[in-house]
Amino acid sequence: RADFAPPPGERETQLRHAAVRAAHAKILALAGRMLPLDPEQSSYGVRTTRRLEVPDPWLSRPDEVPPQFLLVAPNALADHSRLRAGRLPRPRAGTTAATRAVEAAVSAETARKLNIEVGSVLHVPGVERAPLAVRVTGIVEPRAPREAYWSATPVLRSPSLANVPGDPQRSVFWVGALLLPPDAAPAMLGTPGTPERYWTLAPKVSAVHGHEPARLTSAVASLEAGPLLQRVRAAASPDVEADTALDEVFADHERLRSAIGPLVAVAASGTGTVAAVVLL
Repeated sequence: RADFAPPPGERETQLRHAAVRAAHAKILALAGRMLPLDPEQSSYGVRTTRRLEVPDPWLSRPDEVPPQFLLVAPNALADHSRLRAGRLPRPRAGTTAATRAVEAAVSAETARKLNIEVGSVLHVPGVERAPLAVRVTGIVEPRAPREAYWSATPVLRSPSLANVPGDPQRSVFWVGALLLPPDAAPAMLGTPGTPERYWTLAPKVSAVHGHEPARLTSAVASLEAGPLLQRVRAAASPDVEADTALDEVFADHERLRSAIGPLVAVAASGTGTVAAVVLL
């Protein structure tokens, strides 16, 4: 996870699109030598690590509990979505932790379930400052909702209901995502959301089938806690951590091949299961 101990100006620079994109290019180059990756489905950005309660009363409240949101600034939203209404959000020049208003998009499912429309303004709590006003300028539909860009972090496209911790009545509330333009990410520093940079490395499914599973498993292990992770940390941040279920996918693939033959195994492994390496 990115360490945001540096001074505010440096923290803002680390979260800007150019910096996160540059690290992504280095990570793809490093990991791509050992793992067959899909650059189109691999993604990066900045997101809050804590959900933020938004008190606006017009938002959907199944049990009268305010919804909570993650702020996410993903790359290439225009390439992976269709605009259903409005326009895509734009960053304000020179966005910083002190910025008081930003634009965002939401998925069509999020808009429908949480009563959000183009022009809605959500007030996200601030830290020792007024709330961050998030104006929704667009509603988007994922082009390929089952692909890694959306499915590695499902809340980007689909809100979910969560239980209020410790509530004997098991009250529920919505959890959704507000999609900011990449260069608006520094505004997250003005919220209690504790933002982090992330890089999601999606495997190229067609290439995986032709590789030796033992070599792929070794490569994933190296990226999780080995030499490859050390090289990625040198390229992006000394605090990068890796999280993945790819090793389990490779093991399942091998079991399928052993039990019912290579042809069926290839078909079963390509039915839309999403597995990726997420670097934080």
